[in-house]
Amino acid sequence: ETQPPPRTLVTPPHGVNMFVERRGGISLKNEAPRRIAAGAFHNVFVSNCENPATFGEEDELDDEAPPVPIKGGAAVFGFGSRRNGILQDFYKEKSNKDQHEINPGEAKCYLEPSRLRRFDGKYIIEVAAGGNVSVLVDARGTHVWVCGLGANGRLGLPRPKDADEAIRLLEESGYSPEERKALGYVKKDPENAKDPPCKEELWNASSHPKWFAPAPLMVKLPPTVKAVSISCGMDHTMVLTERGMIYVWGLGAFGNLGTGGTEDCYEPTVLPFFLDKPCKAVAAGSKHSLAITVDGVVYSWGHGGNGRLGLGDKCEAALVPTQVEVPGQREMKCVAAADAHSASIDVLGNVYCWGAGSFGRTGHGEETDAPLVTKVSRLIGTPCVQVELGTHHSIVLTVRGQLFAWGTGEPTGLWEKGGDEIIRPKQLVTYANNENPSIPLDDKVFVQVAAGCFHTFALEKYGELYSWGTGSDGRLGLGACTPEVELMSDQTKPFQLRGTNLDGRMTFNFRGWVAEFPSTENPKELQDKSKEEGADDAKTRVLSIHCGGMHSCAVVAREYKTDIWMWGSSEYGQTGFGEDMPDKITPGLLEIMQMGTALKVQMLAVGLEHCLMLTRGPNALVFAWGRNSCGQLGLGTNTDVPTPTLLVGVTNAAWVAAGEDHSAVILDSRELFTWGAAEFGKLGHGSGTTSGTQNYPRCVRTDELFKYVNCGSQHTAVLNTRDELLTFGAGWYGRLGHGDMDNQYSPMLVEAMHNRTIVDVQCGAYHMCILTEDRRLWACGRDWTICQPDHESTPKLMTTKDKKELFVELLAVGPLHTLILGRDGKLYGWGDNRNCQLGGISNDGDGRIEFPRKDLHANWPPSSAKVVQLATGSAHSLALLDDGELHAWGLSTGGRLGLSKKTQGEDDNDQKYSKHCKEPAAVDPQWLGAEERDRFDKKRQQDKSAHGVVVVEDKVDPKDIESKEEKVKRAPKAKVNIFGVLQKRLRDEPEDNLEDALKKEEGKLEDDYRGFINDIWRLWDSPRVTGPDEEEQPGTEWSLRNLQNRLDKSLCRNLKCMGLGVNYPAIKTSIHPDISAKLGNYEELFWVLQQHPCYLGRLSELLSNNESTQIGDRDSKTMLPASLFMDAVKSIFMRLRDNRTRHLFAALIRLVVQSEIQAHQKEKHKEGTVLFDAKTSTVVRLMRFFIEHAYFSTFHDSLFNVAVEDSLCSVILDWTLPDRQGPGEEAKGPGDIQHYVFVLRDEDILEFCDKDIKNLTAEDRQEVLNNKAEEFQNHQYNFISFLGGGTGDKKDKQKKDKTKHHGKHGADQYQRQTFGEWLNKLILKSDVKSVFACIKDFLEDSLQTEETFMRLVDLESAMSEVADGEQNEHEKEVYTPILTVFVNSILGHLLEQCSKVLTSKMKNSLSAKIKARLHRIKAPKDGKTNDKYEKEIEKDTKEVEGKMLFNLKQLGVFLRCALNGDFSPQQRRLKELGRWVRDEPLMDCVERVAKDAEDKVETEMTLDLYESHYTVNEITISLTTDLLLHLSNALWWFQDKVIALTPEFVPQDKLYQVLLELQPEVQQYTSKKVDDAVANIKLRKASEGVVTDISPKDITDELKRMKHGYESARLWPQFMNIIASETAVTHNFTIKSRFLQQYRDLCFCRDCQAPIVRSMAPQKQRGRSDLRLIRLYRPDIGLEIGGQFPLTDLVKVLTMKDLPVLKSRDFMSLKYELEECQKLAHDRISRGAKSGAQKEFAFIADLDKGKEACETMRAYGKPLSSLVKLVFESLEERQEQHDYLESVDQSSDKIEKTKKAYKEQLSNMLESLTRVVQASEEARLPEVFLRKAEQKGASLKLARVAKIHRRASLSKSRQEQNAYMPSATISLGFLRSKQVVAWIQQDFPKNQYKRVSFIFSAVENGDWEVIAMHKEGRVANALFKFRITMQEIERMRCAGKTAKVSYENGWVVINAFNLLQLLARITADAC
Repeated sequence: ETQPPPRTLVTPPHGVNMFVERRGGISLKNEAPRRIAAGAFHNVFVSNCENPATFGEEDELDDEAPPVPIKGGAAVFGFGSRRNGILQDFYKEKSNKDQHEINPGEAKCYLEPSRLRRFDGKYIIEVAAGGNVSVLVDARGTHVWVCGLGANGRLGLPRPKDADEAIRLLEESGYSPEERKALGYVKKDPENAKDPPCKEELWNASSHPKWFAPAPLMVKLPPTVKAVSISCGMDHTMVLTERGMIYVWGLGAFGNLGTGGTEDCYEPTVLPFFLDKPCKAVAAGSKHSLAITVDGVVYSWGHGGNGRLGLGDKCEAALVPTQVEVPGQREMKCVAAADAHSASIDVLGNVYCWGAGSFGRTGHGEETDAPLVTKVSRLIGTPCVQVELGTHHSIVLTVRGQLFAWGTGEPTGLWEKGGDEIIRPKQLVTYANNENPSIPLDDKVFVQVAAGCFHTFALEKYGELYSWGTGSDGRLGLGACTPEVELMSDQTKPFQLRGTNLDGRMTFNFRGWVAEFPSTENPKELQDKSKEEGADDAKTRVLSIHCGGMHSCAVVAREYKTDIWMWGSSEYGQTGFGEDMPDKITPGLLEIMQMGTALKVQMLAVGLEHCLMLTRGPNALVFAWGRNSCGQLGLGTNTDVPTPTLLVGVTNAAWVAAGEDHSAVILDSRELFTWGAAEFGKLGHGSGTTSGTQNYPRCVRTDELFKYVNCGSQHTAVLNTRDELLTFGAGWYGRLGHGDMDNQYSPMLVEAMHNRTIVDVQCGAYHMCILTEDRRLWACGRDWTICQPDHESTPKLMTTKDKKELFVELLAVGPLHTLILGRDGKLYGWGDNRNCQLGGISNDGDGRIEFPRKDLHANWPPSSAKVVQLATGSAHSLALLDDGELHAWGLSTGGRLGLSKKTQGEDDNDQKYSKHCKEPAAVDPQWLGAEERDRFDKKRQQDKSAHGVVVVEDKVDPKDIESKEEKVKRAPKAKVNIFGVLQKRLRDEPEDNLEDALKKEEGKLEDDYRGFINDIWRLWDSPRVTGPDEEEQPGTEWSLRNLQNRLDKSLCRNLKCMGLGVNYPAIKTSIHPDISAKLGNYEELFWVLQQHPCYLGRLSELLSNNESTQIGDRDSKTMLPASLFMDAVKSIFMRLRDNRTRHLFAALIRLVVQSEIQAHQKEKHKEGTVLFDAKTSTVVRLMRFFIEHAYFSTFHDSLFNVAVEDSLCSVILDWTLPDRQGPGEEAKGPGDIQHYVFVLRDEDILEFCDKDIKNLTAEDRQEVLNNKAEEFQNHQYNFISFLGGGTGDKKDKQKKDKTKHHGKHGADQYQRQTFGEWLNKLILKSDVKSVFACIKDFLEDSLQTEETFMRLVDLESAMSEVADGEQNEHEKEVYTPILTVFVNSILGHLLEQCSKVLTSKMKNSLSAKIKARLHRIKAPKDGKTNDKYEKEIEKDTKEVEGKMLFNLKQLGVFLRCALNGDFSPQQRRLKELGRWVRDEPLMDCVERVAKDAEDKVETEMTLDLYESHYTVNEITISLTTDLLLHLSNALWWFQDKVIALTPEFVPQDKLYQVLLELQPEVQQYTSKKVDDAVANIKLRKASEGVVTDISPKDITDELKRMKHGYESARLWPQFMNIIASETAVTHNFTIKSRFLQQYRDLCFCRDCQAPIVRSMAPQKQRGRSDLRLIRLYRPDIGLEIGGQFPLTDLVKVLTMKDLPVLKSRDFMSLKYELEECQKLAHDRISRGAKSGAQKEFAFIADLDKGKEACETMRAYGKPLSSLVKLVFESLEERQEQHDYLESVDQSSDKIEKTKKAYKEQLSNMLESLTRVVQASEEARLPEVFLRKAEQKGASLKLARVAKIHRRASLSKSRQEQNAYMPSATISLGFLRSKQVVAWIQQDFPKNQYKRVSFIFSAVENGDWEVIAMHKEGRVANALFKFRITMQEIERMRCAGKTAKVSYENGWVVINAFNLLQLLARITADAC
């Protein structure tokens, strides 16, 4: 367990160019080749795994599939701009985007990663990208490939002078004749004139001065030179070779090449300056260059502007490399250069930056230039491994794979448009992909990052690629993304690159170089395996144990994670628990393991007083802590480090070792590094390093490769890969085994062990022990430490005293002693035993044991246990048994033994506690779970009884003693029978709540409600014609409309007979005609938004409450006001007195509450985040509108109406104007009255002073306050008394006594109601309670985790209790947000806005009561009054009224301040009082209301659905024109998020259909667009050499081609919004709450529970078409695994009645228990009758499913808590559904009452209207009218109408024979102008419109016949005819105003509403 398994050697994920000094000079090895590169406009990366889009044509791709290694090496990809051939490739390839053949040479850019197939098989390992070139290096370093612009030597190749030279370059680059021929470069044959000409224009034509190569070419480097690293600047390139030399080429105008001049270099040129200064890193910037030598010294040269060279602000340029001064002379390991600034990282991971500081790019917190190297202070303590620079930004990669950035713009990944520069490093925390715009980066580990000029490119360890920044030229590679992402859009956060397979059907993640291919077994599944057993069932294993000088540690595996437990002395921080920590007596978990990091311990090395930890994984990091006096921690200092700190100089380690004061590490490359004290050569760095300290890890110079190292006190031993032993260090006593006692300063082979296979070697202070493969032990060194009479300088075989060989199973070597476990299972020991570290046996002399003895412990180890590990320190030892117990003995000081008890010593005569533990005692296993700990405690008690050991309590520091609460919390819990608890809960569930019972009840209710729905659908049908014997059918709304039509006709006829049938002029408005034409569509829009609150709920998340929002593209930008959402909500839901409207509004609040709670859960870790904050919360704004509405007038009365008994205003009036006098006081005179005001600050009292405080100076204000001091105190105490509490201050109590008994104006003169008492009586409406209930439910749901459900199981099993603190904390989390809403939205808000809420009636009542009270107080004794008295009363009344309003507002301000603790330091008493008011009366009120509240919105909306149709009343709303336009613009712009459907479902959505009709069409082509089209045509024809005229068809085609580029968003333009806001026209709209009249596809939204039509439903409900009359129960089926639902199967098993009570605690044991039940069932079948066999077989089959489910859950590592959660949530959901059904059942009676009232109302309306119609049709006047007219000689027009009617009745039979039916002929133009005809067939010529007319003719049965006529001259032809039936006319009347009807197969489409108006006009004209 202690030795890590062999690790696969992979390329390190990040690091620096490490170097190795070998015999023969410097040899560089690139440990971290650059797999990704970002240029100015393009990117290149190397991939070593399969990408389906380029390597295969699989039909099915798995986006989540792990990466697969590529076959045959690596592949190179590029994307972005292809200008100047920077991504030039030879082969044609298939584009993933366009799916057709393209020539890469002709494409402007690659919009997605495209494979550069020229480099297949080239084994490219490193890439670089500059401004105009790309450079690639293969694995051997002998081939450097370039492509791109060749001018000024950028390619490192001279420009070919002719075609032959060009051909030669292609030949040298490996191009075959066929490839050269494909490129167009062929050697001409003089004898063959048919050879094609060479393409030379790109190489030597004068028209191409900026030439570039047609394909990638190889740069000529000297034959012996091997490139290991490359760097590209904007126009030059640098190559670092294996020997540390630097080659450069390219543009040298700024001295950036370092050759001493400014000439360009056309071929690779070595820099002579570095011939004797080998380098290990280079960086090329835009105009300067940097390099780091192997000694870590930085050099710079080139342009020096802005201090980018780090040489000071006076250095303008340097033509040769110049040394840069680094603070502290730190050794640098990597460097980066950009346009005007530079950066580097030292060996400790500190980041330095210098140069131009504008835009914050240097990260120093300011924007000034930094001409000298300066450390980035914000990153101190965050070790970094890579830094990359862009033009205006910088980015670093930390050792943990995190990214930090600073600067400006999108490339930072942090910038927001319009935001400020990021002047200090800030961590990137989120990324985006096609599906989600914001995903945490928590689990992402980046291994490389590259920065372009204005974009950034990053590589994750599993090969995932991310890009962000400016998207022009396709440099972000988003070409394969879904339509949600624009191809070249800017990205402000890392965006994951996606690709498409060749047929375009599926997407996948592009992968780059994979640092570590994941295991075939899912690591997450391994991690979660233990969770299914529960926390207490997890197996805890001690992997390894270690002893230091005075401390100990254990590596413990638990739940598939590894922890480190430390105990002992903390004098030097060796336990890792922090600075100035006391000794740790019992084991404690190391803090770095408690932080939830992803570190996995691979190995631990413990020295005398320091520790090293090696992590597992691709990083293989090393952490160090403890004593550092000799630099043994390798951190570059000699200061002790008390906590684990990353050892930055070492990465990719494989083994670590720690000695007394030095340390060692072996890397995966098998190189050995040592550091610490260098005495006697124990570091192995040669004879030059034999003293002093080495504070950094340093490589041991040797050709050997090592696999194991062990450090002693003064020497070191290593094993090479051939298992040979080498030692070095102090040689005295012969401890090195070389046959002498000389010191060795370099590793030297131990010849005596040359032919033996060594498996272990350990070093002590003066000796060394070697264990061979045959389990024999060899030792050398000091005499008594190896049981020899003399010192042994060569290894000698160890034997017993009687010369028998020792066969060793375990070995542990201390400084002066040795412990072994023999093959016989006995423990042997020898050497120093002064502290009983070997045991309590008697010593041989001088405290030593001089020969191996196995009687160290009399009765230990016990026969039932076996020792599996040993460890020993300087004075104590540890042993691990196979049962998991850890035992310790030896010196106990410092707590190194980890014992919670001390054993009393046998040698202590004074009976004091011994500091030695002579016999092994059990270490306190703090790492055990509850059950394991319980077993340990029991076993320890048994051992104590058996051995008679006396134990006493430790004398420990009181600080270390656990409190009682902590002990209770840590006490072991009894094991919970989880399945038994679940089984009991399911069986105890009421039968009415069972799923079958719910379905039965749902079916019954649906039958009942189907009767309602059928009756509703018949409301608009014509009544059935009854026979003579049948009862007459009651009238319907069809009858009502028929009577209304008859009335309209008769009125029109009567008016025409009277000569009044004139056409009135149309009403002119200031509304734009385009808007007025859409008003019908707006009416439908508002119904959609009201009926389905989800739309507005999603919109609330997109609009800001505090600032305007800009929408639109470049051609149609418009601003949305900040108040848009609330203005729209207030208008749409303005009729809150209507039940349906109010309940839909409550549903909207529920949605917004849920949204804000979910958002708060993600952001609550951020400081200052408050749920339902008054400034930002939409819930607060909605509730304020809700509570301010007149619907809550009764609640307003309880606050402000003094006419209401016990209103708050009455209570405050009692405290403002006391109604009584104190005992013994005389009646007050007219001017002797005290009015109290509630003051919170000094300024409040000034508002009531006589002087004008606006003109007062500060001194005058203070003087006024001093004069009012006593009055101020009285007022403030009066306020405190009114609230009903005090601060507890002694002065307050004295003040209270004084004012009560002696004060003239005491506050407690008589008993008055306090604010707290009034709150206790407060009653809120059920609507507000419903909101509180939904907040409580959502908060409780958000707080429920799998752990909380497991806690419920504990409570259910009576195994644990909820602590009071835990319960209070839970209630606080739930009720505090409700209190926030209550204060911010209801009580506090109304009080602060009291002047707006008070009605005139309330104000009059208040004035009357004040006046009456003043009369009682001020009435003269004689009862006589005068005018002066009355005037004084009026004056005082107004004054008191003003103070009352002020007091109300002050109370609201105080409540708001109390809620947030927003008081000044001087307001100490008020702050304490506010805390009391908040925590007691307010919180008590909220808890009282919320606990009794029920959220019944779902039931109420179901009831509203039916009740709203049984009414003829209409709901109207009003909105202004500008609000219409802004709201529709917002909905259209955010339609994808508001509608929330996948693209294929969006066109079917009702909201989308309405918006499509509502929004203006795309702007037509303007004159500028036509001019642009003509210009484009001319250019194209000129390039083609065509000279022809431009026809109109050419212009039309060009406009269509240009349409996509010019098309703007369909938004109402900004100028129209401005005009609308200035005109301020208000429109009234009717909400069609009775939508079942038109729509019959009813369902209930699963998100908001509102009844809606299917075209509004969420996507998961779109696939159904069945009618839903009530909300149905949908059970949760749990996890889906492989197409199965194992949790559902397990729940079914738990509910089986024949199943006995289960006792299992995990899935495995449950499976076995179910098998036993099956066996019993088989026995019953064999013994029982055949009649019961069928039931038993079904029982067995169900158990089989349960067993399969158990196996599935185990196989996939699913935790048991998921089943617990499903059971508890299902029980709760079924209870909620039962309550819902019960409420719905009870509501049916209410619907019946509403239906009956509706029928009566309709009958009365029909009866009244029938009489009116009859009177209108008969036109008969009463006789009294006629007589009066005859007397006066007046002529009545209506009498003439009656005469006409009588004449018509005489000839009725004749008229019936020749009945005249209404008819009219109307032109098409008129019909289109009146919008009767919406559109006609597009193929019909527009020039024929004027010749078309329509003939409308009524038919006797009520139908209308329509004939379309076409007239050409005098010839008229019928085009077609159709009939509009009476049934269709009825449906049109039921439809909305935007409904359209199509006739003649779509030839003509008619607006239904306008058609009905036309037919009515024709009928009236005919009359």
